[in-house]
Formats: sequence, C-alpha cells, structure tokens
Amino acid sequence: MKRFLPLSLLLYASVVSGCASDRPRPAYEPKSPAMASEPIEPQEGDLDLAISGYLGAHHAPLFSRYEYTRLDLNGDGLRDALVYMKTPFGHWCGDHGCTVLVFAAKDGGFTSAGAISPVRAPFYVSKLTSQGWRDLVVRVAGREERAKDVVLQFDGQSYPLDPGPLPPYLNFSALEKTKVFP
Repeated sequence: MKRFLPLSLLLYASVVSGCASDRPRPAYEPKSPAMASEPIEPQEGDLDLAISGYLGAHHAPLFSRYEYTRLDLNGDGLRDALVYMKTPFGHWCGDHGCTVLVFAAKDGGFTSAGAISPVRAPFYVSKLTSQGWRDLVVRVAGREERAKDVVLQFDGQSYPLDPGPLPPYLNFSALEKTKVFP
C-alpha cells in the first residue's frame, strides 16, 4: 500500500493541474444581448389559460366550446390567436353570427386584444395592415341588409367590436388574404 501512495498522489496532482486554467472564469455566463431580448413563443397551454381567464373575467360559461388559429397578426414574430367561440348559442352566438376573441402573444403568454361580434364564417386575415396589425375580413349576414364582407382595421387598441355598421368591402376577390375559419 505504501508503494502505491506516491503513485496515487502523482496521478491526483496531474489530473488537478490539467483542469487548472490561467484565466479565471466568471461565476456565470452572461447572455448575449440578442439572446436576452428574444421573446418566448407562448404555447397552446398558455392560450388555454388566457381563454379560461377571459371566460372567468367576463362571467362566461366555463363549458364554452371554441376553435382557434394562431398566426402573427402584429409583425412581432409571435403567433397571436383568433378564437372563434361556438357554444353555448345564447351566450356567444345568435342569429347574426358568433364572437371572435383576439389574443396578442406576449413573452410566454397571451393578453386579450378585444372581441368581435357577431361574425359569420368564412373569416380571413389580410396581408394589409393598420396600426401594425393585419386587417381582418369577416362576413356580416343574417340582418335586414344584404350579406357583406367587411374589413376590420386595428385602431391601436383593438379591432372594431361590431362589424355590422362598417361598409362592404367591394374589392374582396382581389384582396390578398388567408382563410382561417371555414
């Protein structure tokens, strides 16, 4: 055993000295400015929480049914959400259509960016923008006047709540748009 002690000490010293460095290391690695400022894309679970919070804050039925689509509406690189509320009929939908909720994606979550009601499918997102947000094209029907497609423009705070009074968009077929709800 005494014979192996000097050999063990020599081996230990060579391992420890091999790990040493002339340059001291910081206790943490600072993030580069690009990494520190990149927003975090919210996930579907974050959207579910935002919708549940909206339902609770507006005393809406918790068993409400909806479908949603996610796309970048405001050019910040994060996918926002359009939520098409389907039931219960008397709360979210009526003879003139249903409600669409708009949620803005923020760093790791969502905030409400308004509601639009009533609208009918189909529902489109235009390539045109207003106040940095993409214009929405919705169908207004089931009223005394003829059915029409209208353009909803963001005003800096939200989209118009009621699309009914808006004028029809006459260049609908020429508009570059993406269909999001059937």
